[in-house]
Amino acid sequence: MKRISLLLVLLLAGPARAGDALLAPVQIAVTGFKAKLADGQVTLTWRRYKREDFKSYAILKSDKDADPAYPGPWTIATFSAPEGVKWVDGDLSAGTWNYRLVITTRHGDRWVSPVFPVSVGEADVRHTPPGDSDFY
Repeated sequence: MKRISLLLVLLLAGPARAGDALLAPVQIAVTGFKAKLADGQVTLTWRRYKREDFKSYAILKSDKDADPAYPGPWTIATFSAPEGVKWVDGDLSAGTWNYRLVITTRHGDRWVSPVFPVSVGEADVRHTPPGDSDFY
């Protein structure tokens, strides 16, 4: 009886669709993903993904894993608009931080950038004092 019930559940569930599960990630270098440390923050930039199957971007950050994976505990930001090609991380502490961009498609594909390591020293965490141009 258990075999028949399991078979019935599988048949009623219908075929699995590719968009229902994430596929294994594929690393691509053409994202142009970069990280620049300046004035107590890391500015992350990348090239816009133009295909119609875009679902989201995710930014990963880890000081423990040199090859952070998605989904996982390393996600610090997600975006559902393909136009977002810049993000600023102001939550810094000293150490080496590994950043990665993940592009997820509606089909379940994951295109990942190479990891971009950023070394942050104690002096890098401080911001410069505001100047005249910082006020209205």
